[in-house]
Amino acid sequence: MEEEGRFRQQCFAADVGITGVSFVLAESGSLVLTSQTEGAQLVSLAPPVHIALYQRNQLRATLEDVLSRLPVSTVPGQPGPARSAVFVTGTSRTADIEQILIRGVHGPREVHAILIEEACLIGE
Repeated sequence: MEEEGRFRQQCFAADVGITGVSFVLAESGSLVLTSQTEGAQLVSLAPPVHIALYQRNQLRATLEDVLSRLPVSTVPGQPGPARSAVFVTGTSRTADIEQILIRGVHGPREVHAILIEEACLIGE
């Protein structure tokens, strides 16, 4: 099995996915993951629990601030370092015709964001 296929299989078999984020959007509580870190999007979506680690300097107040900081290619036809971005605002929710709410049908059933203070980081 090729390396990418093995990675995908491991993501879906994992109980917990742990990622960093590019930004945290304060006005909605959204986590912003970009394809700049290959694999982070799959790790955040495939396991039933997603734990996202972030630092205070990744916190942005508004959507406009986040969008202005996303790395976008200025060369037509040439993708930039972050070809895509995923905004995660909690678990997915859906309801059937009887209005029975089900969470986590498309993605993790739990999402946790943990602020890592500078003093906790080794070597910085």
